[in-house]
Parts: sequence; C-alpha cells; structure tokens
Amino acid sequence: MVSLSRDLESSTVQTLAGDPVTLPCPGLGQSPFVVSLTWLCRRCGPSVGADGSPHKLIVYRDGRVQPAAAAAAAPAAAGGRSGASERGAETRPYAGLGDRTAEEVTPDKPRLRLDETTYALLIDATRASDTGDYFCLVNSRQQPKGAVRLEVKVLHYLIHVRETERGPWDRSLRTASNRTMYQVTGLRPFTVYSFRLTAVNAVGAGRPGPSSYPVNTLREAPSGTVGDLRAVSRGPTSVQLSWMQADPSTLHGEFLGYQLTYRAPATGANHTLVIMEQNVTTLVVTGLEPFTEYLFSLSIRNPRGLGPVARVTGRTQQAAPGPPATVRYSSVGSTWAALIWTPPAERNGVLLCYTVNITRDAGGEPDLRRVPATEETWVQYRVDGLRPYTQYTVGVSAATEVGSGRQRLVRLRTDTSAPGRPVILSITCVHSGATQVRWRGPTESGPPPVSFFTIGYRNARHPKYTLTGTPAGVGEHTILMRHLDPGMTYFKIQAVRRSRYSQSDVYRGEFTEPWSVLLPRRNSDCSEFRLIRPVQDDSSLAIGIGVLAGVVVVSVLVAGIVIFLCRRRSRRGRPPLVAKAAQPDWRQEAIPAHMFAGYVMDLQRGADAGFWKEMAAVDGAAEKSGGVAVEYGTGPPGEWPAPLAGCQVQQRSDSTGGLLLLPPPSPAHRITSTLCACCAGRSRQEVRYVLLDTSSPAGGVRQYLLRQAAATRPDTHPTVLVVTRGAEQEAALLVAADILNRQRLATGDLSPVAVLARLRAVRPRWFTEVAQLKVLYQLISESLRTDEHYGN
Repeated sequence: MVSLSRDLESSTVQTLAGDPVTLPCPGLGQSPFVVSLTWLCRRCGPSVGADGSPHKLIVYRDGRVQPAAAAAAAPAAAGGRSGASERGAETRPYAGLGDRTAEEVTPDKPRLRLDETTYALLIDATRASDTGDYFCLVNSRQQPKGAVRLEVKVLHYLIHVRETERGPWDRSLRTASNRTMYQVTGLRPFTVYSFRLTAVNAVGAGRPGPSSYPVNTLREAPSGTVGDLRAVSRGPTSVQLSWMQADPSTLHGEFLGYQLTYRAPATGANHTLVIMEQNVTTLVVTGLEPFTEYLFSLSIRNPRGLGPVARVTGRTQQAAPGPPATVRYSSVGSTWAALIWTPPAERNGVLLCYTVNITRDAGGEPDLRRVPATEETWVQYRVDGLRPYTQYTVGVSAATEVGSGRQRLVRLRTDTSAPGRPVILSITCVHSGATQVRWRGPTESGPPPVSFFTIGYRNARHPKYTLTGTPAGVGEHTILMRHLDPGMTYFKIQAVRRSRYSQSDVYRGEFTEPWSVLLPRRNSDCSEFRLIRPVQDDSSLAIGIGVLAGVVVVSVLVAGIVIFLCRRRSRRGRPPLVAKAAQPDWRQEAIPAHMFAGYVMDLQRGADAGFWKEMAAVDGAAEKSGGVAVEYGTGPPGEWPAPLAGCQVQQRSDSTGGLLLLPPPSPAHRITSTLCACCAGRSRQEVRYVLLDTSSPAGGVRQYLLRQAAATRPDTHPTVLVVTRGAEQEAALLVAADILNRQRLATGDLSPVAVLARLRAVRPRWFTEVAQLKVLYQLISESLRTDEHYGN
C-alpha cells in the first residue's frame, strides 16, 4: 500500500492543452540504479476518487515497461516479468475517454511513455483531465521523494464550424467559460454541419481537436419566396403568371411544390392550385370571369409548411355582356310604351350602350334604337312612334367595346286609340213628342270596337251641352230621348274607347257636326217638328260668356266668405293647437293607384337607392311649394282644446267627418271614432277623434287606413289636425297617409312627392329621414292591396 505524506516537496509544470510535456522523477540522481519504477497520479484522469487515492500509470520492472493493470496482476514468483506487452507498449490510463482518433489509440504511438534513460514520464497531447499530482516510486519504495504538479488549465474553447461536408472552417465561436457544453445558434435549417474544438488557457490556444461527426439541422418553413411575380391578361377568361425561382438556400427542406391561390376581391371566393415542378416559372390560369380583377398569391411549400407569399393583381379582358337582368314595361299608350330594365348581372366590361329592338309581330322591318348606358340601377326609356293596338316584341341588349350580348325580350300590345267620327243617319219625331236619333259607328275597320257613344244635346237657350252615354253595339244605333225642351236644339255624337290598361282612362273621338232640330212643345204631335240640315254650332261664344260670368260670381262669393270668417275668428279669439290642411294639387306628378305597389318595389331595388332619390325630389319640391299651416299651443296633454270645450262625446263607428288628432283625454291605446256635438252658441259640427298609440305609430296608421278603405263612402270633410309636441313625427305620418288616401278616393291617383313637399315647406322636421318615407310608402301600398277596388 502506497502512503503519501502531506509535506512532500513538489514542483509545478504548466503546459497548454494539446502540447507534449515531460515530468522528471523526483529524487533520482544523474546515474541512478533502478530495478523497478512506478509512476502514479493523484487527482487526475476519470478515475479520481473521493478519497484522493493515487492510481498507477506506468510500471517498469526488470528492464521492461508493463501496463499498470498487468503489472499488478503478475505473480511475485515470476520475478515481475510478463510477456503480455512489448517494450514501448501504451499503458493507456483512462483510455477511451474522448479517444476517438486512430493516432491516440494505436500501440505504435502511445500517449503516455517512459523515458528509459532518465525515467521521466512523457505525455503527448496533454488534456485538461491530465491536471494532477504525479509521483514515482523507485526500487520498491513505499514513500516517494517528491511530487510534480501538472497544470493543463483551459480558460475557454474555440468552436470551429464547417458548413456542408467539404466546406471550409470559416466560422469560429468563443465560449464564455471552460464548461464543456455549448449550444451553437444561428445555423441554417436543413443544412449539414461539422464542429471541432480548440482549448485556450493563459498561455494561448492549443491545436484544434478532431472533427465531429456531420450533423444535419432540422427543417423549417421556407423563408424565401419567388421573385418578380407578374400577371398578364391573355383573354376574357385567362391570365398568365410568371416568376423567378427562389434561392435554394431559403427552402429549408424538400421542395413539395408551389401553391397558388387566387380570388376575385368582389366575390371573395378562393381557388387553389399546386404546381409540383420546381423548374416551372410560368402558368396560365383559365376559367376566370371576364373583366374581373383577381388577386394572385404564390408561395413555396416544404414538409414544414408554406413560406412567405408573393402577391400580384391581374384583370381579365372584356367580353360581350349578358342579357339585362329584367325588362318590363311600366305603362303603355296608344303610340308609346315606357320600358324599364336593369343592367346585366354579367357586365363583362364597361357598358357603352343598350340596343332596343322593336319588331311588330305581324311582320315588318325591325326598328333599332340605341340608348346610352348609365350607372343607374335601372334604366327608363320611352319608345315612341308605335301603332295603336298592335302587338310588339321588344328586345333589349347591352354592349361593351367587344360587342353586344344576348337580348331579353318582352311582349306588349299598345293601347287603343281614339275612334273616328260616327255618322248621324237621322233625327225624327215619334209619338208623344219623343225624339229618336239614329246613327252608325265609325267607318274604320279592325279591333278594338267602340266601347260606348256620348250623345250631346243642348237647347239654344243654354250655352252648354248635356252629355249622356249609351253602350256601343253592332251596326246602326238608336236612342229615344224624351222630355226635351221645345225650341231649337242641337245634337252631336262622339265615339269612345276604353283603355286596355286603366278602366278610368278613355280615348274620345271627335264629335260629329251638330245637327239642329226644332222640337215641338210637350204633349203635342210631331207637326211642329222640323229637321234642319247640319249647321255650325254657335255655342263657343255662349260658353265663353258663361264661364266669365261664373268666374266673377265665384270670386265675389269667396271674398265674402273669407271676410266673414276673419271677423268671426277675431271675435272668438285664436284657437290654440288647431290647424287646417290645404287641399293639394292631386294631378301634380300623380301615380295611378293600381301602379303604386310596383312603384314602391322599384324604389326598394339597389339598396333603397330609389327612396333616396325620392327624398331628394321632396327636398327640391319643398323649396318651391306652399303647404299646411300648423300652430302649436301650450295646453297640457290630456285636456280638450279650447274649440271643443263643452262638447259631448259619443261613440261613432263610421268613417265620415274630418280628421282630428288630439291629446288623449284618457289612457286608452286604440284608434276610435267619436261624434262631437259642440254647444255654447256655436253651430253643430262633426269631427272624428283619432287616438294614436305613439308606441306603435305604424300600427296605428295601418288600422286607420284599413278602416278608411272599408268606408262605405269617401271622406270629403276638410282635415283638422290638433298636434302635441310629443307626437309630432307620429302625427306627420298619419296626416300624410290621410291626405294621400283622400286623393286616392277622389281621383284614383297618388302624388306623394307633391303632398310631402307641401308638408315639408312649413314643417321642415317632417319626413326628413328615408326610413320614415319608406314606412309611409309601405303603409299606403298595404292599404291598396287590401282595398277591393284598388287591389290586384
């Protein structure tokens, strides 16, 4: 057992890692006598124990160097000899730790050797693990003469990096300490790398160590993209794409193809293509929509995913457009037709014009007319120069710079026209003083037949003709007229046709030349009857004089009534809250009631663009129009206004009387009709009390209109409106609906723009929103659909 003293003399040897070193054996002279010698090391190598016990490195005995393990196992009787190892063989202490190269492990060149002349220990390519205390025991001594301290100190390491298997060692990294673990960053994905180390201590850097095995970094999504991506239109349905290949070093994995995604921004639908060939740099995308801009996105795919996206936009060329979406006629006359159509859903380019092709079904050359294209959501065009009561086929097509598209057809028949003059055959006197008129219809041939005849007659003492109608038949016609005034009497006849599209419209022909007849006195025979040949009617002058006299009389009466009302109002005091609506001009911009529902549907198209135009028309007309005069008072809600104080209220179920909107005297929530008998010295008058539920103004107005539509007789009383401030907008909706309903009952037409303009002229806050205008129009349209007379 070797015992080491703590007070041994020691010397220190420092060296660089990787350099050779010679350690002398302490205590030997210049010519020592050595039979056996053993080199030991403490606190060095991988077998350093916790107790610090030394281990043998080299054993020299009987002129031979033996491995430490073999020498320890040799029997004492053999004299320490062993043939298991040749002279100069490697002892290889802690061999295998990092011994990766052939030069370190071959017996021909061991790393630890013994100098048999000086008996010094030779260490080639020192390592940091060689640091420790070295001793030599000579001739079976149990205690060494001294110790040699070897320090192979490393401050840090240099890590040399080589990219690819045959690349240069052109990159070095320095560690922050002498730790033997380091994470190398900043490498490229999917690339082969090799590494080797150089140790550095206070003296300097040693020689580089052996190279590591090649290692391959992991894959990542591509970091590069294609270059110079371009899009060129090749036709109405195709676009050609071209690009430059990406740098191969940016693929970071195996190439799995190009992924192309394209979509039209207007529709948002995505389409995807995968191109597997890496060398492809052009592609023609087909199946696209004409004159449509597309966004193309191209990226590279590897097993880890997609790389950055390259984008470009491209537009296909124009093509012939599709047919108009809808074509219809809104109204038809004898020689004209009003067409309405919407642009094609497939425009396929910039629309330049529309072509209207008009063809008579009976034959003839087509009539082509061009209409400039606009950006409106619907196009209106009036076709003139048509023949009355003729069947036509009208085709409408759109055109771009490429050409015209397909037509959309609509068939129509023009309306009837005014018939010709009838022919009076005779006027005779029959029994009991009756007069018989006989005539024949117009000589023109062809449909449609005359609907009825109008017979006009007047006595010479009267300026105006009295008109009476009689149905039309076939052949000759006869009418027997009784109780006519005696004296000179004029007769004339007119043929009339009804419109095919409106029962209220008729086409009147010219009257015949008047026939003059001297009629006998009543209850006399026909001896006094005289037929005078047709003469020129002299009624024009008489009619003019009568009209002038009538105008003068009416003016005087109106002036007197106005003066009387003003004086009476001044005596009674000005009533608060009462307003009267002026009668509007129903004929201004009138819409037939049976066409109003279709008119509202047209306004709703194109995101309610028509309602915005309608509101603009109301704004413009309000600047030029007068209207109702509405006054506000300060009476508290829930009380009767002054003009109705002392009235007795009774329930009434019919719809007669004027419209009166008052503050509610009770918390009822329904529309009712009442009869108010006003006393206290004032004349009796009938008014209608309407209670509007402000929580649902549209529902209240709807009930009111439905009740008006079911009325047995139209309401002709003037409208009287009493408004509170809190119900102003609701009152505006009810007043407008009532005025339009009265117009419809009186004339069969509706003039919403004129009515709203008159209301807006004096109440700027009424009907300023498109939403309120839509509610009004929809309520009127609903009431018309439920009305039996103005239904479908």
